[in-house]
Amino acid sequence: WWYGALIVLMVAELPFAHEDTFVMATFVVVLSLASLGRRAWPIVAALLALTLFLPPLIPSWDTGVDLDAAAGIVLVTLAMYGFFEVIRSNRALTAARAEVARLAAENERSRIARDLHDVLGHSLTTITVKAGLARRMTDVDPVRAGAEIAEVEELARRSLSEVRAAVAGYRE
Repeated sequence: WWYGALIVLMVAELPFAHEDTFVMATFVVVLSLASLGRRAWPIVAALLALTLFLPPLIPSWDTGVDLDAAAGIVLVTLAMYGFFEVIRSNRALTAARAEVARLAAENERSRIARDLHDVLGHSLTTITVKAGLARRMTDVDPVRAGAEIAEVEELARRSLSEVRAAVAGYRE
């Protein structure tokens, strides 16, 4: 509705301001660039053509081609285009940074999961096998069962210390 409001204002001031009405074209250009970006070039070209060639075609205005208004539109168009491109680039950069941070966090979680699996996977499998062996041997060979339980205890302590070392490394 901003376009509509600006066009209505532009048309409403035509009978009073004559060729000076096309100063309003500058504001339409800015609004077009803000909302459409590169797709606004046809609108800019049309407004520039109107600003340049309509006033000389109306005999009652007694005016020629208004190069000052056209130059103003061109300069404002270039300045605003650059300004809005910087804003768009900053938004894209912010989104890219957020994606990099998300991927880094995901990568770190995967690394931690791999490390914990590597540290604990083998140890817990060995503990499980040795504990089962010791349980089965308690009635048949209590001395060997005791040795297996001692190995399970040592392996559990070593695994616990490896996990603590890994966690301490993550904290650093």
